Amino acid sequence: MGKRESVPDVARVLSRFVDIIVLRTFCAKKSGSTGGISSVPVINALSDYEHPCQALADLLTIYEIKGKLKWLTVAYVGDGNNVANSLMQACAMTGVNFHIASPKGYTIDPAVLKKAQTYAKTSGSKIMVYRRPASGSERRRCSVYRHLDEHGTGNGSGGTA
Repeated sequence: MGKRESVPDVARVLSRFVDIIVLRTFCAKKSGSTGGISSVPVINALSDYEHPCQALADLLTIYEIKGKLKWLTVAYVGDGNNVANSLMQACAMTGVNFHIASPKGYTIDPAVLKKAQTYAKTSGSKIMVYRRPASGSERRRCSVYRHLDEHGTGNGSGGTA
């Protein structure tokens, strides 16, 4: 898409054949420009900037295990990538606290963080950003970090999901 045929042309043609377009592309610009041209809804299933379907699947799994979402805490240790972007926003929208630990140079996009903090104000969730998962003050704030340090397992404890 976007090589032999332009993105707008693909969107127009697909709109004539389907009721909805689910787009997986590693180019956020393609998914964004498709939605404005298509005459049917376009769902972003994956882009280099967001992975909302993964975030929904993660929250569904947490809900199936815990029986609720509100006031749980998700700890995400890793790059501030497309999955982190979407999971942070989904948590902020649903009242789930979100703690992310990413090393310098791999942190969450400040624009995504600002957007998630806006959602969090409405839902009451807390968004926390750390550089390292196991530094002193951070261990006290998110028990999954303490559990990982003391026991070396990924089971979590103390109300974390």
